[in-house]
Amino acid sequence: SDLLDGGGIETLIVDLATGRISQTDPTDFDQTAAAADPDRSTALPPAADLAAISRRENESLIWLVREGDEIRLLVLPVRGAGYQSTIRAYLALEGDLNTVAAFTVYEQGETPGLGSRVTEAEFRNGWTGRRIFEGDVIQIDTVSGASGDFEVEMISGASVTSYGTIDMVHFWLGPDGFGPFMDNLRKGEAGL
Repeated sequence: SDLLDGGGIETLIVDLATGRISQTDPTDFDQTAAAADPDRSTALPPAADLAAISRRENESLIWLVREGDEIRLLVLPVRGAGYQSTIRAYLALEGDLNTVAAFTVYEQGETPGLGSRVTEAEFRNGWTGRRIFEGDVIQIDTVSGASGDFEVEMISGASVTSYGTIDMVHFWLGPDGFGPFMDNLRKGEAGL
């Protein structure tokens, strides 16, 4: 891919509270363990827990592709509750930090033939090119008959799973997830 020419992928750790790059070594970082460890995670109040995950790790892996000082691609790990499982995915954003380059579910236990379709190309491809923010407000949503810049096609027969994917993106790009980091990236204050 031309995105990787001359650059490669950088693996970094972000302090989610400060929105800055952490000094934690990403080599041996276990994000799942961090999320489960009360000393390395934060309990989420129900009103803030859009992704229905209960706890959020204090630090998270991210991946960047840069060309010089310019960000070409930002990949974020996101997770949240679906209908009957935790859905884990990677959300890749273009360098504008607003356009979805890819959304790939790598772990789920949803209903076979229904919610499990979050792993299929038709659902993944429905995210590509969609926009997340209008101004500072997260606008992306899942709808039946998606056609707008902010709309992802809902999976027929799996509305809870569809809404779960949107809710997790809203959470992880919001103030309790990667929102502070993305704000700092836009201002050049993320510590890169």
